[in-house]
Amino acid sequence: MRAEYVDYFTKMGVQSGVPERQARARVETLLTPARSARAYLREVTDYGIVLREDSSSRLNSSQSGTRVAGVWYWLLSALETVLAAFIAGAMAHSAASARFSEARDLWYGKKKFASVAPSCVVELLDSMKAERWREAGQLMQNAKTESSFQVVIYDCAPASEGFVALTQTANNQTTCLYEAAVSQENIALLRNPL
Repeated sequence: MRAEYVDYFTKMGVQSGVPERQARARVETLLTPARSARAYLREVTDYGIVLREDSSSRLNSSQSGTRVAGVWYWLLSALETVLAAFIAGAMAHSAASARFSEARDLWYGKKKFASVAPSCVVELLDSMKAERWREAGQLMQNAKTESSFQVVIYDCAPASEGFVALTQTANNQTTCLYEAAVSQENIALLRNPL
């Protein structure tokens, strides 16, 4: 980038009658990195960008488009930056909230399995703590309803274990009441206890 500016200003000096070697030396002295950056930013602000419907023919100047320059160029750049940061943050949040089995070196896939009636939560919690998975599965089958209590199963399909959590959501806050690593056989009992 700086080399392009040096060449450009050297040619301007030569056109005004200064010998090329002298013009280049003077430009090299005066065009510091900070001045190069300012010149670039000024050029970008003045010229801006041209938004075209067909971006594949950028060099074809016969096509018209919408020119965005000055303050609008910087607003568009700021909007693009904020959008990219939001997408990156959302992806990072999604990846950070995913469960990982260190023993198996695999990510658990999240699957919401069932909402459970509040009247069955204590019994379901006892069954899960006692590792009576068939009984817990039957309670889940019998107590399906829209509720703030949910059983969430995190599968780790190629491995022999998964992860089960009983959560409660209230006021947009999710609290985990119980969680445990569970074998795939026991996950199958939770899903189909019959």
